[in-house]
Amino acid sequence: ATQINYNYEKILSAVFAASLLLASCSSNNDDEPNQPQETVEVFILDATGTVAEQTAVEAKKTINGRWSIGSSASKTSAKAQNCSLNYIEFTDSMYAISILTPDGIEAAFGQYTIVETNGTVSAVELNVNVLGNNHLIATLTNIVVTETANNLIATFDVVFNIPADYEWACGSSLSGDYSAEKEEPLDEAEDATADSNFAKLVNTWRLAELYETGENGELVDVTEQINEVCDYDYDTYEENCETGSLEVTFSAYGTYLFISYRANGEVADWGEGDWEFANSDQTELTLTEYEEYDGVVTEYENTMVITTLNDTEFSGTISNIDGEETYTQEFIFTIASN
Repeated sequence: ATQINYNYEKILSAVFAASLLLASCSSNNDDEPNQPQETVEVFILDATGTVAEQTAVEAKKTINGRWSIGSSASKTSAKAQNCSLNYIEFTDSMYAISILTPDGIEAAFGQYTIVETNGTVSAVELNVNVLGNNHLIATLTNIVVTETANNLIATFDVVFNIPADYEWACGSSLSGDYSAEKEEPLDEAEDATADSNFAKLVNTWRLAELYETGENGELVDVTEQINEVCDYDYDTYEENCETGSLEVTFSAYGTYLFISYRANGEVADWGEGDWEFANSDQTELTLTEYEEYDGVVTEYENTMVITTLNDTEFSGTISNIDGEETYTQEFIFTIASN
């Protein structure tokens, strides 16, 4: 029996929080200060329509966001009597799908493909990386998004095709037709400008450097350890480790997805939670992380202070309080290329 073993769990938990730091940026209004600035919509939040009648560009705007499936959507309940879809979320390039099982929450992440036939969309395909190979695990069709009483509702059909080497408790049993309600975006998304901290944050970032304070007050580089993915074989008592990578994706809907990848691109571990700004200057934010143990989900909140942010990099510091101890990290994230 082989199990994944991750070193430096406290550091990884802190990176979950650190990954949501962003920096203060000011816009340059020196030119023609009295001239009104043109408002450009950065995020399309209320797109509707029948996806089968749309182009791929239009469809991507229509499906973007987190969609809660019926009454099963949950962040604080980790178990269900039977398998059920929890939510599905789309960013510009990635998807996340969560299910509730009798044993707890399970999820899948990866790239999605919009399939066009004769210029309009015929399907949306969800892919996962298993042992370095991409597998199609689900196909969505007949996607229709409508607005009812100021709520966006999506209906769609999904057919699951879970490969044998992909561990998912419910297999392909959840195929069927569904109705889902779109969660509300953060208030800042409504009037975000392209050069705002909010707009720069909503992206996928890769951990480049991480330092923590050592016993003598010196900074210790722990980047290699935190990027390491290890498998421990309890039959042979051997541990095999490889250098992977860590990425975090932020959405305009106040959610984040943190993924640890193996060197071949396969997902090794993941975390999710909610984020929101802690001040009006958008220089601090609060991260709510959900941790499951034995079917019980506990919420943890961290407040981050930031130093710099631009289109390709952001860095900062975070103090993670664990009981009576405080762990301080300094980090650098760079933009992840898709």
